[in-house]
Amino acid sequence: NSARLSFGLDLSILQYAGCVYLVLAVITTFRKGGGTPMDKMMHGMDEGYRVQSLAHVGSWRLNVRGNELLWSPENHRIFGVPEGTEMTYETFLSKIHPDDVDYVDRQWKAALRGEGYDVQHRIIVDGKIRWVREKAELEFDAHGNLQWAFGTTQDISEQKKQEHELQKLNQTLK
Repeated sequence: NSARLSFGLDLSILQYAGCVYLVLAVITTFRKGGGTPMDKMMHGMDEGYRVQSLAHVGSWRLNVRGNELLWSPENHRIFGVPEGTEMTYETFLSKIHPDDVDYVDRQWKAALRGEGYDVQHRIIVDGKIRWVREKAELEFDAHGNLQWAFGTTQDISEQKKQEHELQKLNQTLK
């Protein structure tokens, strides 16, 4: 019987209520007899991911060379996508509200040309509309080819609901 202890890091930057937070997830996995990398990821939830859950902020990472899109457990929860689902750009787009797909796709393509990526859009989870804010940082090589992308997804549904209620109240008072 062998045992294995693994460590990993996931770093996210969160801006909320005028403050900037640095969320560092230290992923530790202790497995008897090893296990697959997916097993380690699924069982490696720790304080960092709990912090993401509390803040309603998920993180993701895109490795272009390996064609890997990796989501944190909170990102899976926000989008209603079961952990273990093979993630692709198309899977991501399929969760976006139909009226927002073109906008998000245009913003991503602009980010691929070197523009910033900071978007708010609707998603559909279990038949309900939710709002998210996504930010990303892209890393390009010397030839302008995308190598990596790192990003966060913040569930802003409650904020949008409050904004809507305030607008309704303002209309009533006019």
